[in-house]
Amino acid sequence: MPLPPPAAPRTLTHTRRIRFEGYRRTDGLWDLEAHLEDVKPQDYLLSSGIRAAGMPVHDLSVRPGWRLLPSARLVVEVPAEFIPVLQQSVAMIRRTPAGLQLQPG
Repeated sequence: MPLPPPAAPRTLTHTRRIRFEGYRRTDGLWDLEAHLEDVKPQDYLLSSGIRAAGMPVHDLSVRPGWRLLPSARLVVEVPAEFIPVLQQSVAMIRRTPAGLQLQPG
């Protein structure tokens, strides 16, 4: 569904693209891969120097090693290094009241 026109004139300052891809494995499980790219339409000063307009500020890919059973929507294998992050995320979601609003900060 298209967005309504903006309420005021504006200038693009940042674009973030996130892509997820799922692959069916020959053993019946699925692998997930993700890619994140941040691009600015103007030259951008970084601690390492000037990043030219259109060149990625961030360009990250990850294959977390999760193994999924598609029929059950069940994660059957998670690398050990992801377990603390998942536990923190679940705890945060359980503490979050309905109607959560994300705001700058």
